[in-house]
Amino acid sequence: MTRHAALSALLLLTVLALPSVATAQSFPQGWTVYRAAQRGADADLLETSIEAATQPLGLLKRTMLRARLRRDLGIPTQIAIQRDARAITVRSKPGGEVATPADGTTIRRVTEDGEHHSARQWVDGDTLVQIVRTGDVTKTTRFELSSDASTLRQSVVITMPDLAQPIRYEAVYRSVTHRRLTADLRD
Repeated sequence: MTRHAALSALLLLTVLALPSVATAQSFPQGWTVYRAAQRGADADLLETSIEAATQPLGLLKRTMLRARLRRDLGIPTQIAIQRDARAITVRSKPGGEVATPADGTTIRRVTEDGEHHSARQWVDGDTLVQIVRTGDVTKTTRFELSSDASTLRQSVVITMPDLAQPIRYEAVYRSVTHRRLTADLRD
């Protein structure tokens, strides 16, 4: 065997022996539905975060703010995400729908009761970032996919001037099979 052939064979064996590196899954296009994987533990984390963020407040303010946060916040039992080149729509059950351009452009609207809302969303590799502002409350949500796209982790940070610290919580969702997709979106 010539010296060149031996070096080529050694190089080939070295390349084949290298561990394979998993590449990050790009956020899928089309509809993908996810169901809550561990509802009780996620709800406990949210409750603990609400209590910690409101603890330093006076009794009346703390009681009112906790009631408002418990009413307005919750861990969705299901999240459906639709993405294409131009738009992103996230539907939460319970919750609602956030639909924006996919490029991160902010959408603004004023509700019938005069409350100002804005929302923006964009995809960064395997993460969908969503920022929603309502009045003085900002909710930043990161939806992160597992490498095989079977699990979705929702990380939420909520800030508002009345809180002593941001509210932070996470929820984990499992992908629903394609055949259930149509029925789930009709519910």
